[in-house]
Amino acid sequence: MGNFRHAYLIIAHNNFKVLEKLIRAIDDERNDIYIHIDKKTKDISIDHLKNLAKKANSINVYQKINTNWGGYSLPKVELFLLSKATKERHAYYHLLSGADFPLKSQDMIHDFFLQNNGKEFVQVCDVYKDWTNRIKYYWFFQETVGRYNSENLKLKQKLARRVQKVLLNIQKKINVDRIHNQFAVYSGSQWFSITHEAALYVIDNENFIKHHFRYSNCSNELFLPILIGNSKFNDKTASNNNLRHIDWNRGRPYVFKSSDYEELINCDDLFARKFDQNKDLEIIDKLYEHITMRG
Repeated sequence: MGNFRHAYLIIAHNNFKVLEKLIRAIDDERNDIYIHIDKKTKDISIDHLKNLAKKANSINVYQKINTNWGGYSLPKVELFLLSKATKERHAYYHLLSGADFPLKSQDMIHDFFLQNNGKEFVQVCDVYKDWTNRIKYYWFFQETVGRYNSENLKLKQKLARRVQKVLLNIQKKINVDRIHNQFAVYSGSQWFSITHEAALYVIDNENFIKHHFRYSNCSNELFLPILIGNSKFNDKTASNNNLRHIDWNRGRPYVFKSSDYEELINCDDLFARKFDQNKDLEIIDKLYEHITMRG
């Protein structure tokens, strides 16, 4: 099959105990690891993270971009990591957060993608009307506003939210439409496992992504589904399955705990999110032992 190395792309800003265990879990000679730490993050040793990987073909840690919830900074980080990783050919590129963890061993993960070689594991889902509004209108202050359900908004965020609401109302009245039916609108989880060809396609469309998503709302959940959904790669997506076990019924998303261990090891997905070291670190230790014992 030629070069079947995998590239793991990780976006992190906290939960570094989970991140450290994640690095150890994917530390394999068949993998290259690319990590981006939020530029705002302090007291993190890049050298320490690099030294955690003993077997990986390479581990690369960057701290270049300030990331904010719902802002275009997240697609920027994804594009940055893809641009670094695609300098060498990889069979698959897996985007994870620092609060994610694999549910299978590296042997099982590599075998799965060998058996499903050529398929794209991206969610490409139809959207509700309000999701179309996330790209139809200009959301100039999304980088500042942050998460909408936050109870501890700073004055700057409150002001940005009010101004943004006024501007949205004006745009609705004058019938602003940024997309004009140029493409079908899809949404989905930002986390993916894609082939080298799809990764290059994403990078080649960086100008399109910037033009249409720089001022959209939660662009990280729009740009890849729309890009893939309107391309030849849509025929290769695996039933909107991105192989991530995420529970939106019990949380936003739910944080897995030790009591969920049996559920996690028995599910078919390859990765899970999310985990929080301040709520339950034991579950990470149990999962790590499970996947490393399986070889």
